[in-house]
Amino acid sequence: MHTKRDKLVSSSASAFEQMYISNYHKIKSFCNHYLRDDNLSKNVAQDVFVSVWNNRENLEFSNELLPYLFVLAKNMCLNILKREKVKQNYSEYGKSQNRDSLNYTSLRDSSIGMLYGNEVEKLLNEALQKMPDSVRSTFCMSRFNHLKYEEIAISQKISVKTVEYRIMYALRVLRKILKDYLPILLGYLSLRLF
Repeated sequence: MHTKRDKLVSSSASAFEQMYISNYHKIKSFCNHYLRDDNLSKNVAQDVFVSVWNNRENLEFSNELLPYLFVLAKNMCLNILKREKVKQNYSEYGKSQNRDSLNYTSLRDSSIGMLYGNEVEKLLNEALQKMPDSVRSTFCMSRFNHLKYEEIAISQKISVKTVEYRIMYALRVLRKILKDYLPILLGYLSLRLF
């Protein structure tokens, strides 16, 4: 024997089926307008009707339900597009990070040092020879021995201001001698000297 509830479910299923048959392609086409992907549009259209079926107790299956279907479809499509945009932004960020990391790695790569090493050493030694002994000594303690200005001042029995002046003087000499090579050698020198 069929109960009243069974009859309601049966008539509800029949009404749902009719609504599905008459509206599925409209909803799928609507989704495809947003998503530009036929398979994804089919999935969203199916999700729309699953959502309607799950909410069937609160709905009446009629032609007046079509605007509701469009609103559901639109919201689902917009959610997918938002997720895709987040994925794309994350992907672009990841590519940017990888590119920056690669650039940094290539700057630190020892092959660059090997490529320009001999020429840089020659130019650097030439620049150091053009400096007065006191300036060269102060500069070498700062850049090659990594001493702080205060430590150099104590070691050479001079003021910190004198250390600062000598370093500025040495850097002017280096800039003058290396000016033609500076764009190429900047990365190398920063790794070696600073």
